Amino acid sequence: MKFSDAYGRYETLLRQLHALNAADKLDSPEADDLRDKMDVEWKELTVEERALLRGLSADLYSLTNEEIMPSDVYLNEISLMQAAQQEYETGDWVSLLDTLRAIFTRFPPAVVAYMRGRCWSELGRPEPAYWFFDWAHKLDPLQPNYELLALDAMFRSSRRQEAVDKSREVLKSPDARPHIVFGAARLVSEIARQLPKEQAARLYADITKSLQAGLERIAHDRTLNVVPSLVLAARLNLAIAYERLGEVVMARNEYDRSVVAYPGRDEMIIARAMFLLSDDPDNAYRDLNDLVQRDTSNVYPYFFMAHKALIEEHFERCVELCERVLRNTAQNLIRAHALEWMAISVYEMGGSIDAAKELFREAAYLAPLNENIRKNAELAEKLGQPRPPLSEAGFALSQPVRPDDVTMSIQARLSLAPASRGDTARRAGS
Repeated sequence: MKFSDAYGRYETLLRQLHALNAADKLDSPEADDLRDKMDVEWKELTVEERALLRGLSADLYSLTNEEIMPSDVYLNEISLMQAAQQEYETGDWVSLLDTLRAIFTRFPPAVVAYMRGRCWSELGRPEPAYWFFDWAHKLDPLQPNYELLALDAMFRSSRRQEAVDKSREVLKSPDARPHIVFGAARLVSEIARQLPKEQAARLYADITKSLQAGLERIAHDRTLNVVPSLVLAARLNLAIAYERLGEVVMARNEYDRSVVAYPGRDEMIIARAMFLLSDDPDNAYRDLNDLVQRDTSNVYPYFFMAHKALIEEHFERCVELCERVLRNTAQNLIRAHALEWMAISVYEMGGSIDAAKELFREAAYLAPLNENIRKNAELAEKLGQPRPPLSEAGFALSQPVRPDDVTMSIQARLSLAPASRGDTARRAGS
């Protein structure tokens, strides 16, 4: 769902007004000023945006324990509980927010706050997601995932610098729980990636020190029970930090240890392959091909091997791998490139030029703004008899996915404990 600039401004003003309400200052000049500003923004909102903001305003009363059950609830409680479950499973986040308002008393307040945070996060509104995740953490500080989700939402919201500062404090704290250390390391790593080498090196040094200590604590303290995905994320973050520090041997050792320690987790094999692609491509492609052979559900091995087959002019193999790409992802850009490569392969194998053109058209439809696909599709429309070979047709055979981006996406997904039906699909790269 897309939101207007006015929506974002109203959202912020609404939170400020609720903060004044909590301080019993609704009759203050400051509150009057906020209401005047809100009236201006309200006129710019769509009907859908206004409905969402009315609901958000109702939900914000829960942050001061003032929430009231709406009076216009017509369905019975059993139906509402079933509706909430269905909405959660299908990702109907707007409807789930409405349903939660009718059944919030049936769950612990921390769970309701968490679910609201999840809804707003999935709707692409990290600021309210942070408000509710943070409230969930305050209500249930023993649930580490709430704190981790709040930190991540803060990072994605307007509080990015605040999140980085807090993450750095966590990394330096000997008492921080491993869950939070591992999540903080990912955020600091993301920031370090954007900094000049010298500044980044200091952050990566902090990351390696903290992660080593956290992993050691888990290994020796039986009372610490951290979900495997977060431990795996910590090991991946450690390998990335070593790599960015130029400690290539240490990075390779960490990748190898992680693959051995978690033989069923394809993400680490893929991350290791991405690490190896520039300096040891034979072993990288061996890793990716092994995943293809065992029918991994992750799309990237098929995608990278399909491009390799195209470059090496193994066109039949390219078509086979592209078909598997299409079965394993819903990402339009990835699907578009698979169709593009299939079209080139069909053309080179002597197939119908019309069939190749149709594949190009479908690729361009899925990714209309991609310049590479658009140009290849335009070239295809000019094809005729006699057909020129690939080397003369002028098709660009670029690989659109950078290995580093694949690693970063794996890093981000692992660093948050799975908690919604969307995580399963995203874990497969779809």
